[in-house]
Amino acid sequence: MEKLSQAKQRVLNAFEARTDDWTYTMFERELKESMGKHYINYQDAKLTITDAHKTGEWPKTVKRYILTNYKLHGNSSHPLIIKDILNGLSEKEKTDFDIQK
Repeated sequence: MEKLSQAKQRVLNAFEARTDDWTYTMFERELKESMGKHYINYQDAKLTITDAHKTGEWPKTVKRYILTNYKLHGNSSHPLIIKDILNGLSEKEKTDFDIQK
């Protein structure tokens, strides 16, 4: 895994500090804006989240990105990450994200 760019780290840090109910689309939009011409498509955001999870950093951002995506689509393209996250959810989080487990 290569080191995350400064633009990606800035966005991850900003979202890690947020306390509102942001969604994965907001993260993708902010990453696109921050990366400028280097942003290709939503796959950049997915890879950023995967890399953040691998490093163990930005756990709130990874969790919220994955869960808001999962809630909307009913599945996840991050099967190992979603499994880790679902196993660690509190009952309140399951209710908040409408997760039946």
